[in-house]
Amino acid sequence: MTRLKKTLRLSFRIALVLCAVQLTYVFLRTAQAGWEAARRWPLSQAVPGPEGVEGVRMYAELLARSELRGRLRHPNEPTNTLSDNVDRDHDGLTEKQEFFRMTADSSADTDEDGIPDARDLAPNGFSRTYRERIESEVYTHFLNAKSPGGTAYCVTGFDSYLDLHPKRKVAVVVTHTILAYLRYFTDLFPEQPCRENGFVTADPIVFIPGALYAYDLEYDFGGRCGGEIITVFADLPFVGPFHLYDRWVWIS
Repeated sequence: MTRLKKTLRLSFRIALVLCAVQLTYVFLRTAQAGWEAARRWPLSQAVPGPEGVEGVRMYAELLARSELRGRLRHPNEPTNTLSDNVDRDHDGLTEKQEFFRMTADSSADTDEDGIPDARDLAPNGFSRTYRERIESEVYTHFLNAKSPGGTAYCVTGFDSYLDLHPKRKVAVVVTHTILAYLRYFTDLFPEQPCRENGFVTADPIVFIPGALYAYDLEYDFGGRCGGEIITVFADLPFVGPFHLYDRWVWIS
């Protein structure tokens, strides 16, 4: 009986220590997320932002807005300005390929993360906030577990950080305006069921730094291949975020 009491007492103390560690982790992550949201955290963003990303953003937004305003004319790709042969930065991607990856043909590493554009699974994301690292895990889980192969356009804004570690997908970060342009005026989203290319958006439902995250993901891979899923992640010290479960809202 004495041995049992000692075991229970030790187990209780271990549980208290683990709870204290977890609460401390939640406090630190919450403080970090708050400082980053206030743009006070020195590692939250690249300062200044990568020149290549900024240049692509400005060009693509202007082109998209111009094309979307003139939707009465026949939709076509901007072949008069993009080449299938030119590769100014010698990274193996042509000017036209760079455009659809939202990368710069003037830089072999547009987001300046040390990975060349041709090998980068998220070639135009650069911000490194804690919240965006969580979203990176959410996108990575979805794109590699639920989506067809090919390029996925993650609509999170041009200042988002994505680090897709399994080498199965290429995620291109775009704004909703540019996504609308790509869908209406290019052949990346043809009218056929369950094509490979598509887009994914994610909105947080629950975000408790250092503890629990729930995201509402919507996806469309062309035709009737789309759906909505609630995905939940937990976060532990020394372990980091890990996937708990998914709940389908609808699927087509």
